[in-house]
Amino acid sequence: MATFIIYAIRWAVTLTLLYSLYRLLLRRETFHRLNRAVLLVILVVI
Repeated sequence: MATFIIYAIRWAVTLTLLYSLYRLLLRRETFHRLNRAVLLVILVVI
């Protein structure tokens, strides 16, 4: 059970960091395909 909790915490931290980078760098971009691709890549990386 402890292994799962550690995994969940790492996943949450990684997702938060990657999404924060997305928000900082691509929030105002009007290239919706690029934004969508970046979000999908973030999900695949995790």
